[in-house]
Amino acid sequence: MVEMEVNEDVAYVAGFVIGDGNLSKSYLVRAVEENALFINLFSEIFQRAFNEKPKIYFDHFNNSFVAYLYSRPIWEFLVNELNIPSGNKSRSVRIPSKIISSEMKIKAAFLSGIFDAEGSIMRTKDSHHPNGYTRIQLSSQQ
Repeated sequence: MVEMEVNEDVAYVAGFVIGDGNLSKSYLVRAVEENALFINLFSEIFQRAFNEKPKIYFDHFNNSFVAYLYSRPIWEFLVNELNIPSGNKSRSVRIPSKIISSEMKIKAAFLSGIFDAEGSIMRTKDSHHPNGYTRIQLSSQQ
């Protein structure tokens, strides 16, 4: 396996893949996103992280953009070094220990990837807050 280091770009990719991506058994690394800006940002950061640029296509069935790349070394790094599960990960994924033990800027980049995949900021109004209030949330559906 090729040695790779956990830097800010790798941490961001790991967060995004955990949030809105998957690792298939066929060495496929994939991220799915409805927002073209975010999938292009993911692709650029992925290329900086691993020196390979994923392909992007629009999936009409799911109304989403998909960035994907077949790469055994990158897949093995994400699965074996960062312990991101391949296949269905919704009930088994954890924050990688290499991220937890990293410096703050690595943790921040990881959280940025998770937030870009699963986060939202919205303005909400209800009977108790007629002028509204800002809500920041993370939501992951199984």
